[in-house]
Amino acid sequence: MDTMGQWLALVLDLLVTALATLTIGLAIAFKDSTTGAQIGLALSVILTISSTLGRLLESWTQLETSLGAVARVKSLEESFLAEDKEGDEDLEPFAGWPDKGAIEFKDVVVRYKCVFFPL
Repeated sequence: MDTMGQWLALVLDLLVTALATLTIGLAIAFKDSTTGAQIGLALSVILTISSTLGRLLESWTQLETSLGAVARVKSLEESFLAEDKEGDEDLEPFAGWPDKGAIEFKDVVVRYKCVFFPL
């Protein structure tokens, strides 16, 4: 999650904490008319809503990030010219262009340096 998503998750967690504290406070204030099952059910609903909103927030920020990436790719694609234009088939490479590709290694020394067990 990006920084904005982390801040939103923090605010959501703080709101859920405040709501749970308020619920417990109300349960203590009205202890004659509430049962343990009602308090447990209220806290369970609060936690379920919190986790659902957290997943929604994470999905939303991921969607926003993905849409931003798509927009950047689209603008990049629009800013560059296409390489496969009509009539480009007859282009020949310059005279010094190699006719085959190859890689040659001469006098190459390779060594692996282990971080955990130095040689």
